[in-house]
Amino acid sequence: VTVSVLYWSREHASMRCGGSASVALLLLAGACTAAALEPSLPAVNVDPGTVTLSGFDSGAIFATQYQFAFSGSVRGAGLATPVPWACAQNTVSGGEACMTSPEIVNMALFYTEAGEQQAAGHLDNLTNLASHYVSIQSAPLDPVVVHGTSILAQQMYAKYGVVALDTVYSIPNAPSPPTHAWPTSKYGNNCDYLGDPYVNNCGYDYAGHVLKGLFDHMGVPFQPAGPNATFNSADMLLFSQKAYGADTLTNSMDTAGYIFVPPQCRHNISANASNTMCHLHVHFHGCRQSRTTLGASYVTQTELNEHAVRNNIVVLYPQAAPNSLKFNPLGCWDWFGYNSDLNFLAYATNVGVQTRMVHSIVNALTSGFA
Repeated sequence: VTVSVLYWSREHASMRCGGSASVALLLLAGACTAAALEPSLPAVNVDPGTVTLSGFDSGAIFATQYQFAFSGSVRGAGLATPVPWACAQNTVSGGEACMTSPEIVNMALFYTEAGEQQAAGHLDNLTNLASHYVSIQSAPLDPVVVHGTSILAQQMYAKYGVVALDTVYSIPNAPSPPTHAWPTSKYGNNCDYLGDPYVNNCGYDYAGHVLKGLFDHMGVPFQPAGPNATFNSADMLLFSQKAYGADTLTNSMDTAGYIFVPPQCRHNISANASNTMCHLHVHFHGCRQSRTTLGASYVTQTELNEHAVRNNIVVLYPQAAPNSLKFNPLGCWDWFGYNSDLNFLAYATNVGVQTRMVHSIVNALTSGFA
C-alpha cells in the first residue's frame, strides 16, 4: 500500500492524514486527502555547519560524489554499500564492473582524476575530507555491490586522510546473514532477503549508529531514540523539486521530494517559540526506492526520523526518478554518467546536474529561511 504523505502548505494547514497517526496506521489506512503542492520548502532553523549525509546503494555512491564535490560544507557521511568516487567512469559497463569486479578497478586512475577535478574547481579541496566522519556498511555476502568494492571505498577515504573511519562489516546477533539492503532494527524484510524495498530487519539500527557517530564527531550531543520510538507522519512533507530544476525527462529527477521536519525545527510556529537551531541530514535512496516506485514507504522506514525527533534534525530525502531514455529505468541516482553527455565525470562533481540541484536545496534550507 502506498503511504500518502502530507503536502506542505505555507499556512501549515490541511493536516488531513491525522496529526498523531502512526506510520503503521497510515500503512493500513492507505491514501489520504492531500493539500495542494506548495512549491517552496518549509521555513526551518538549520545550522549550516552541521550538514551530514547518508545513503544506500546508488544513494551511497551519490552521497560520496556529493561529499567529494562539496566537502567544505558537509561534515561526514554514512554509506551503506558504497563504491569509490567516479568508479563507473561515465558508463553503464563501467558501473557494472565496479560493483562486481573490484579486482579490475584502477584506483590510481581515480586518484589522478580527483586531483584534476579539484584543480579545475569541480571538487572542493580534497584535504577537507580528512576532518570528516565516514561510516561504511557492507555485507560480506552482498551479491549486488560486492564487499570488495566497498572495501576499496574504505581505502579511498583512508587515502584522503579520514581518521574517523568506521566500518560495519558484520552485524552482531543478526537473525540471518545480511545481504544488499538498508539495515534496520524493526522495519522491512528478513535480514537475508534480497528484494524490494531493500529495507531489512536485521535487529540493527544503522541509522542510529551513523547519526551517533556523526554527532559525536561534531561534538553535538546525541540522544538515541529508544526501540519503541515513533514519529509523527504529519511531519513528513512533500515539496517541489521542480523549483530547483528537477525534470523527470531531462535529468531523471522527480518533481517532488520529501523532507521530515520535527515541529521544533519549523520557523515561526508556536511549537518553536524558542527558535531551536536544528541540524540537516540528507539521505539518498537507492535504486528501486524512489517515490515513483515506493511512494513514502522507504522514507518512513529508514529509522532516521525517530532519531530526528529527539535530536532536532531535519531530514531531507531528495528524489530521483526512473527514466528509461537515460538508461535509468530503476530510478537510480546518477553515478554512471547518464546526465553527463560529453562532459566526462561531470556527474561526480559540483557541475553535475543532480549534485548542483541537491546543493541548491541544501543551500535554501541552510541560508536562513527557505
